[in-house]
Amino acid sequence: MNYIKRFIKTSGVFFIGNTLTKLISFFLLPLYTFKIAPESYGYYDLTISLINLLIPIIFFQAWDGVFRFTFEYEKKSEKYMVISNGITIQFFGLLLYIISFFVLTNSLKYDIDYKYLIFIYGILYAFQYFYNCVARSFSKNALLVVTGLLNSIISIVLNVTLISIYDMGIEALYISYIIGTLIQLLILEKRLMIINNFKISIISFRLMKELVVFALPLCVVTLSYWLLSGLTRLAISNELGIYENGLY
Repeated sequence: MNYIKRFIKTSGVFFIGNTLTKLISFFLLPLYTFKIAPESYGYYDLTISLINLLIPIIFFQAWDGVFRFTFEYEKKSEKYMVISNGITIQFFGLLLYIISFFVLTNSLKYDIDYKYLIFIYGILYAFQYFYNCVARSFSKNALLVVTGLLNSIISIVLNVTLISIYDMGIEALYISYIIGTLIQLLILEKRLMIINNFKISIISFRLMKELVVFALPLCVVTLSYWLLSGLTRLAISNELGIYENGLY
């Protein structure tokens, strides 16, 4: 009976948080369509789509492995052992991301608009996934939803301010996400204390291997899911143009 009550409570919290966030975003669509040109929004949409594809692969979706293996332990110290190994993989993924990003962007014959904003966006996107999974590992669902909602509200306020008042374009979308997510991560770190509980002495290559082996098939799932939606955006942008992708 307790499991049923907890399931209903958890589902209700997530439902309220997700519904409010989506409703607020929906009512902002007129602002985006009126103030931002389709070509610019098409570029933004394409970059986010590529981030959705590449970040889970580059970071090995370590967060899913952490979420899975923390449930094998009851003591907090044991859970933090898994988390410490997961964050080690996360930082290895960060190094791989930094190298890959700048090698790729510098090898292109044309400049990437908002390159550094996209770069920071990708990093925060990866760590947002990680911290969210850790929060779920400790059953901090209310904390996860509240911080996620706060992130959305901050992003929305910044979007309205930067686009309507300061007449910014899609850079406002990157900036608002970066600031909102950074605040969310700082709150989650303060409550979850992932960095504070990190210990080099409990790093285990065997455990890290298990985390990666578990998560790798999920990377394939992510790729498959992206092919259903993200590939369409890429094809439209490549064949028809960024403007048409913005309309799409």
